[in-house]
Amino acid sequence: EIFHIVNAQTRTPALNPVQLVMERGEVVELANHTALLARDGREFLISESAAPIRDTSGQIVGVVLVFSDVTEKYLTQKTLAATTQLLERTSEMARVGGWELDTDSQELVWTLETFHIHEVDPARPPSLTEAMAFYAPEARPVIEAAVLAAINHGTPYDQELPLITAKGRSLWVRTQGSVEWTDGKVTKLLGTIQDITERKHAEQALRESEAQTRALIKAIPDLIFTNHRNGEFLAVHAPDPRLLFMRPEFFLHQKVEQVLPPPLAEQFMQAYATACDTDAMLELNYIMPVKGEERYFEARVVPSAKDTVITIVRDITERMQAQVALHASVLEKDALLKEV
Repeated sequence: EIFHIVNAQTRTPALNPVQLVMERGEVVELANHTALLARDGREFLISESAAPIRDTSGQIVGVVLVFSDVTEKYLTQKTLAATTQLLERTSEMARVGGWELDTDSQELVWTLETFHIHEVDPARPPSLTEAMAFYAPEARPVIEAAVLAAINHGTPYDQELPLITAKGRSLWVRTQGSVEWTDGKVTKLLGTIQDITERKHAEQALRESEAQTRALIKAIPDLIFTNHRNGEFLAVHAPDPRLLFMRPEFFLHQKVEQVLPPPLAEQFMQAYATACDTDAMLELNYIMPVKGEERYFEARVVPSAKDTVITIVRDITERMQAQVALHASVLEKDALLKEV
């Protein structure tokens, strides 16, 4: 009547501890998650134990029931468990693990995701020496020196190093370490380890792509300019600087109207604006004096990133001269035929 207890999760009535003591003749403790329902309707999570009272002959004549309110403690533990679960899930998603090293005992503690990254059974935490051995041979001196500097001098570190898992897989990890001081001495190292293999592969692929692009551009004999739609020169590729009327670096950060004659500059500015607005490739033909000689050029304006265009300029002087010569030859033949 006065000690109404239920399972806090299932809400089913809990076993009567007094009855259990009478039946078993031994101390009994309540199961976890037991709730006491008070007469005024309030509910308390409790921790409880019951023990037999025996007379001089050893017979059970009563029961001592001791319980305490652990509601706040239980809620704190529940919140902590939920937070821990959340951290584990987010760590798994981000592929970030944590670790802690006691510098006196050399005891190493890993979070669950750290075990997953190393592909190690969580039931068998590794020693510090074993943990170091997971790094690739060329990386071990680097991480060992970083850990030693942290222990001896409190120096934090942030390294990106190759690692070989317990199953032989090669990874790239980012490992960070910081220290805790007690009475002027480093007592703990704490840190994280993150699997960055995908990023490393992406960076390598990007470097290779950029190298291929640079090689491809070097093989192109044309002049290539990168311009903002306002006409500013942002980059210049000039495999044959003789085709320019001034040194390539002098173009940078200059405006089109500052380096080209007004009619031609106006054509380019119109082409830049049109290309940025329509994503269309535009072609221009023009004549420019280069080192005292008139040369023929064709230009293609191609939209690039936002508000920028790429201008590819090709010297077509020889082609134009050949066309002129061919045209003159045709006229000459026509004249001869008329005379005949």
